[in-house]
Amino acid sequence: ATIDADLQSCRCNWCKEQTPRQPWLDEQTGRVEISFIAFNAQYGLYTYVSVNFMFNRGGHIYKFIHCMSSFVDPLGRPIQELIISGIAALFWTLALLWVALNELKEVFHIIRTSGMGCLKALWNDYLGIWNVVDWTSIFVGSLAAFYWMTMRMAVTEVNELLPEMVSASLNPESQEAYQATAVKFFKSAEQMSLAVKDCGILFTMYPLIIMLRLFKSFQAQPRLAIVTATLKTAAPDLAHFFLVFLCVFICFFVNSILFFGQDLESFSTIGRAFNTCFLAMFGDWDWDGMKEIGYEKAAFWFLSFMLVMVLVLLNMLLAIIMDAYQVEKEKASDAITLFNQVIDMIRRRRQFKRGERVRLNDIYDVFTDEFKGDEKRMMECKTMLTAEYLVSTVPRMPYKQAHRTLVNSLIRYDNIQKGHPTEEDLKDEVKQGLADLQRRVETIREDVMYIVDQLDYFDRLEASGDPTYDFYFGAQGMSQDLASRTWIHDMITKLSGDLTEIFDSGLSSINTWQDDFECDQSNLHSIVSEMHSLVRLQGELVSNMQEAITAIRGPDDEGSVPMTNSSAAGLPSAS
Repeated sequence: ATIDADLQSCRCNWCKEQTPRQPWLDEQTGRVEISFIAFNAQYGLYTYVSVNFMFNRGGHIYKFIHCMSSFVDPLGRPIQELIISGIAALFWTLALLWVALNELKEVFHIIRTSGMGCLKALWNDYLGIWNVVDWTSIFVGSLAAFYWMTMRMAVTEVNELLPEMVSASLNPESQEAYQATAVKFFKSAEQMSLAVKDCGILFTMYPLIIMLRLFKSFQAQPRLAIVTATLKTAAPDLAHFFLVFLCVFICFFVNSILFFGQDLESFSTIGRAFNTCFLAMFGDWDWDGMKEIGYEKAAFWFLSFMLVMVLVLLNMLLAIIMDAYQVEKEKASDAITLFNQVIDMIRRRRQFKRGERVRLNDIYDVFTDEFKGDEKRMMECKTMLTAEYLVSTVPRMPYKQAHRTLVNSLIRYDNIQKGHPTEEDLKDEVKQGLADLQRRVETIREDVMYIVDQLDYFDRLEASGDPTYDFYFGAQGMSQDLASRTWIHDMITKLSGDLTEIFDSGLSSINTWQDDFECDQSNLHSIVSEMHSLVRLQGELVSNMQEAITAIRGPDDEGSVPMTNSSAAGLPSAS
């Protein structure tokens, strides 16, 4: 419709009722919404369609279409899907009630046994991060169920108004009646859409709460608890880091509104600019759109944002987390793995069935029954626990298990008390070790100096007959020249005596060698004489043999037998 100066051609009455008169669309308008309801009879689906026109300060108009749908009949599905959904809903409801019942039971137990005020008892003995997570899951789950029922009631109301709306559209009684029916139906449909939206938000939040409860379960296994332990260790550093991070980030996204807000829809409002800057840190940006304000301005802001937020701050965030993760990983390096823990659980279960051990829950129940459920008083008890005491107190508990349980408990308690050394603890330990080393070095130096003093004392001690002493102190009362000559004379005298002894020892050795040589020569002469005697004897024997042969052969054969002597036979001469 065309709006003139007198506002006479406007088709609505709102403009005429304003004082002063003004059009419904002016420079203050930020958003115009046109909504309608669509019904898909084939799928049994209501769809609330909202067409939004956003006006920014630069005069640009952006459109945004949003649809929210809801089924007419949630039970209008195959029976197999309904059975599965019903069983899942039943188990979910029972699980939620079971968690709520246990938490209430624990709350009443603490209040009853604390002996102090209700709020004080809950603050001191009950309130904790994981109990808050449990109650949050109970609250969000209950709220999701409530909003689901609210949504179904809103859908039922729309279902009841739909025939009336169709009838009024086909056979309108009057313009006013049709308008009243349409407004009523539209408001119900709008409430239905809002209920669908709220229910979707809660059902989206609920898995996140369940995720936190899973982290609570991971605390039972050291290697699975590394993630939560890392966040807990890094929490102080993360708190200070995010304080700086948010300050810098807020400055950048406010600057982005001033730079791009008049030209780009994604920077037109605070919420949109915040979301766009957050996405830009992870690589989702519209450079072509940002260049519309000017290449240099866009490049300056974009490069500054990437340099500070991404290259510096995000990497610092990763460094903080990885540093804490390294510490927690080192703590859990000797922890049992999940696979081995499952094997131990199976083994303990089998031993329990065979009666070879009792469960730890049974041991805990025995002591809580002894103190009538007062856990605080039980933990403050100073009674010495021994293996014999456990065997006599816990029914069917073997002595071996009692001893092993106490030893493991003591080891775990010592580890908890000592904790894992941090980097500062290691630095302090190194400093302490260096200080101890310095003290030991000082002690050793003092001992060495004492030894030097003692050696110097004994070197200067008067001991007559010692050459060193005699050299330094033996000539007391003499002049230096006389003392030197006396010392030289004594040394020469002593050297002469030593040489005389050496020569005497050498001559004695030579005489001994000469006597031995003469004895050997005499023995050799005797041997030569004996050899001469043997030669003469051999000559005589040869002569006798020749005579005997001659006598045997006779005179006629004398010329045929050559005559040989000892020399011809190759025998040595007797001469």
